[in-house]
Amino acid sequence: MKSNEDILWKGILEDGEYSSKIVDKLAKVYRKNGQEEYILVHVEVQGQYHKDFGKRMFGYYYRLFEKYDKKITAYAIFTDASNVKRPNLFRMKFMGTSMRFRYNTYKIADQNEEELMASSNPFALVVLTAKTVLKGRQIKDSKQRDQLYMDTKLALIRQLLQKNHSKIKIRRVMNFIKFYINFDSSEINIKFEKELNILTENKSTMGLEELLLEWAENKGIEEGKILGKEQLREEFVYSLIVKFNMSDEQICNSFPVELNFVKKEREKLKIN
Repeated sequence: MKSNEDILWKGILEDGEYSSKIVDKLAKVYRKNGQEEYILVHVEVQGQYHKDFGKRMFGYYYRLFEKYDKKITAYAIFTDASNVKRPNLFRMKFMGTSMRFRYNTYKIADQNEEELMASSNPFALVVLTAKTVLKGRQIKDSKQRDQLYMDTKLALIRQLLQKNHSKIKIRRVMNFIKFYINFDSSEINIKFEKELNILTENKSTMGLEELLLEWAENKGIEEGKILGKEQLREEFVYSLIVKFNMSDEQICNSFPVELNFVKKEREKLKIN
């Protein structure tokens, strides 16, 4: 994968107003032989059931095709725990004109945990992390939930360290495991960090400064921005609030930022 980007375009509503249409992730993927011909991979992550989801996927497809005129493969990743069958097809038929649009689907809740654990694909551990959150939502007692989260996070990290992955893949998957699952208790978080230090032989997996730098490279620098340290922290905390839905306490438990700093950023979001 050479590069990826979030795509935003303007779509016209029935009343003539403009609205933003945002694709979750669009990746430009080159051939293994390095040829410049490429395809587009559209990945849409869906956490709740929407009856018009197939129609929305088709809308993304024809807008992307119109914009890039390239081959496109589309994937919908469903992250909810519902047993409702998710659509993989959108079709229309009217007065002799018909259209069928089929896309790939992947439901987190339906994946076999033993197969995921045995897989050499690092994405399998990402899926297991997401499945753990689904389990945790069914546990009302916060202490029991935190214990499940800690045991599972450590087990997944052990599994990750045993795999023959590159350092950068290990670092990125480990950070996903660490920050996607959040503890309610700060004491459990401290205990987890101690156990993690033992597993990694006290080698820092990634501190805030390094994480900020990588995040800046993936976001700010790609957009041609030159961000100061304070602005970088603001945008990083903003991302944790909006994209990861982390509480103020969870952010402070995971990163060395002051509670007042996080609260100010949340207030800015409310105002805007």
